[in-house]
Amino acid sequence: MNRFFTFSFLLFFLFFGYDSLFSNDIVSFSAVGDIMAHDNLQEYLLSTPQGYNSMFKYTKEYFLDDDFTFANLEVPIHDGMPIAGYPQFNAKKELLDAMESAGIDILSLANNHSFDKGYEGMTETVKGVKKHNFIFSGVGENPSESREVVYFTKNNIKFAFISTTAILNGFNVVEDKSKSFVYLVPLENKRLQTLFLEKISSAKKSADIVIVSYHSGIEYTNTPDPLQKEVYYNIAEAGADIILGHHPHVLQPVEFYKTKDERETLIAFSLGNFASAQARYDLNKKGAYNSLQAKTADSVILKFDVVKIEDKTAIINTSIIPLYNVRFAVKQYYNKRLISEGFATVPIDDLFADENRFGLNISEGMEKFILYRYEKIKTLLNVPLYEKPHVDLELEKLELDESSDSIEIKID
Repeated sequence: MNRFFTFSFLLFFLFFGYDSLFSNDIVSFSAVGDIMAHDNLQEYLLSTPQGYNSMFKYTKEYFLDDDFTFANLEVPIHDGMPIAGYPQFNAKKELLDAMESAGIDILSLANNHSFDKGYEGMTETVKGVKKHNFIFSGVGENPSESREVVYFTKNNIKFAFISTTAILNGFNVVEDKSKSFVYLVPLENKRLQTLFLEKISSAKKSADIVIVSYHSGIEYTNTPDPLQKEVYYNIAEAGADIILGHHPHVLQPVEFYKTKDERETLIAFSLGNFASAQARYDLNKKGAYNSLQAKTADSVILKFDVVKIEDKTAIINTSIIPLYNVRFAVKQYYNKRLISEGFATVPIDDLFADENRFGLNISEGMEKFILYRYEKIKTLLNVPLYEKPHVDLELEKLELDESSDSIEIKID
C-alpha cells in the first residue's frame, strides 16, 4: 500500500470511526487526457479483430474498477464521413461503443477539434454520446446546451460538471439557436471568464463537488504558463473542487491548491495524450530520450476518491498509473492496404510485469527508453503511484474460541 493511501485511510478511520470504512458515501474516479484519432492510429485499430476496442485493451480494467472515468474526446464522431486524422479529425461511432465498453463515463467535448467537421459533425457527436448515455459537457445541439452545467449523483454525493475550451483553431462558430455549438472561453477574454466563474460559483451552491474540464494552455510544454495558472486558480476560488486540463499533448504537474475558503482543489494542468499517433522514437538520434516526440507519448491515469461525511467532502487517495503510448511493428491490412505499425496505450508497470511485454515486439533499447520516460513522469507529477487497496477477510484462517468474537481485517 502506498504511503499516501495509508495516511489518508488512517485519518479517515481515526476521525470517522470503523463504520465509515464501509460507508457508501465515497466515489472513485479515474481521469485521462486526450483521446486522439490520427488516421494511422484508426487504420491500425480497425485492422484488428477488436476494432476500436483495442485502444483500451490494457487500461479498461482500471476504468471498470472505479465509479467514473473521465476523458477528453478530441475527435468528432460522424458515421456518414470517412475516418480522418490531422488536421481535421473524424472517427466512426464504434469508437463510442468501445469507450462505453471500456468503462469511460464522463466526456469533455469542448476542444480545438470540436468543429473539425462543422456543425453537422458536432450535432452527430452529441447525438452519439447521448445515445450511449455518457455524461458530457462543452458541445451541445444548441448554444444553451453547450454551456449547461451537468449534475449527477452517486452514493449521496452530488457532482456538477462543466467543460469549455480556450481554443478553436481559428474557426468562427456562429451562435444560432438552431445550430450546434461549442463552449468557447478564451483565457484572455475577461468578460467571458467572468461569466464562466459566475457559472461555477452558482454550480457550487447546488453541488457537493464541482468538476471543471478546461481545454487550454500552450502545446508541447511541461510547464503551465502564467495566464493558465492564474485562470485555473480563479476557477478554484470560484468553487471548483477538481480541474482537469488538456490541450498541451504532454503532461503537466498535478497539485492541490488551497483556496481562500480553506478548500483543497485538485488541479491537473494537463493529462497528456491518452491515445494518439504523435510519438516518434529514433533512439539513435541525439536527444531522443527527452525529445518532444517522446514526451507526447507520456500519459497517466489520475486516480482519486471523493468522500463525504455528514456535509463535508474531501478528495483523498490521489495517485497515478503511468502510461506510455507504444508504437510497434505489425503486418495487417485495412481496406486491402498493408498496415505496418501498431499503437497501444499501456500501463508501464503492467508492461514490465509481463515477461512477454504483451507481445508488442519491444526491443531492449526501447525498454530502457520507456523506463527512462517512466521516471520522468513520476518526477514531473510527484504523485504517489497507484496500488489498489483491498480488504481481505481471512475467514478460513480464523480460529474462534469462546473468548473471541472478532475477525481480523487486513488492508494491503
